[in-house]
Amino acid sequence: MSHSVLLDDALNTIVEEMMKGMECDRATCYVVDNEKNELWSRVTKGTLATIKVPIGHGIAGEVALKKETINIRNAYLDPRFN
Repeated sequence: MSHSVLLDDALNTIVEEMMKGMECDRATCYVVDNEKNELWSRVTKGTLATIKVPIGHGIAGEVALKKETINIRNAYLDPRFN
C-alpha cells in the first residue's frame, strides 16, 4: 500500500469524524504545504483529484495565513469564498 493511499484514508477518516463532531453535511481537511505556500485537499472521497489554494487566498487560505479559526454562518455570502 502506498503512502498516498494511507494519507487519503487518514484524510477521509479525519473529515468523517469532523463532520460527526460538528454535525454538518460537508467538510474539507486541507494539508498545508509551506514549501509551495499552498493548501491542498482531495476534492471528492475516492478520487485522485486535488484542489489547491494559495495561502492567504479564500477563506481556507486566510485561516492558514493567520492561524486562527474563522466561524462563518454562511460561507456563500463571505467575500473571501471562492
